[in-house]
Amino acid sequence: MSSIFSIMSSIFKKQNKTKSSKSSKSSKSSKSSRKSKSPKLSSLIKNKLYPFWYNKIPFPDPGEDLFEDSTWYEHLTLADKMYGKKSSLPKGSILFHGSTLVDPVNTIRIANKPYFFFGLDAFISIWYISELVYKKPSHERDSTPGYLNVYQTLQAIPYEYLRLPNGADDHPDDNEACINIACMHPQLGYHIDVNRFLPIELSIEFTIPINNISNKLKLIGVYAVDVSKLYDNKDKNFNEFKAIEAVKFN
Repeated sequence: MSSIFSIMSSIFKKQNKTKSSKSSKSSKSSKSSRKSKSPKLSSLIKNKLYPFWYNKIPFPDPGEDLFEDSTWYEHLTLADKMYGKKSSLPKGSILFHGSTLVDPVNTIRIANKPYFFFGLDAFISIWYISELVYKKPSHERDSTPGYLNVYQTLQAIPYEYLRLPNGADDHPDDNEACINIACMHPQLGYHIDVNRFLPIELSIEFTIPINNISNKLKLIGVYAVDVSKLYDNKDKNFNEFKAIEAVKFN
């Protein structure tokens, strides 16, 4: 149990929000010329929208402290069984990336992080958009778009599952290996910001080094996100509001 609990030192810590800059910087020409494409939601994407524990383990009961490691013990154990025993993300896997840009993997030219962050489910990526938008001055929020970018892997991608006993290096920000190799780890999806008074959800995050991402992914869908709807429902937990309700799939 102690090894699983050590994971929480990374998923519950406040992450360095500089990672948001990689989804906010791009050339003006690419921002204005690229448009969102919203293909019909395929079964391939639809089957990957929800967190890994959905329909396997219930969301914690109301009143449980979502910032307590013991609250997520069963979920983390399941994550370890599903991903910790493997070392490669299969070809054809779906990855989600929330951004204020369309296809940031191919439009970002300057980034403050050495890797791109993806969600194995859509929820953490959708809520991340709310973080990006609401970090902006209030007068810019209504005019800032949000996009759920959906990618598919073109090849198998070897990864390191971050699950170290001492909890010191179980997040890409603390593990130098993630600069050169893809990494996977449990991560909480925060509503708007890191706030103990707001609900959170557990997801799996996948990082790919920027210098090693070429020809590994293809964009298969871009969907606009109603960020105001996320804000209006930020106080509701997973059972009360599903983040995908803010995505315009049609």
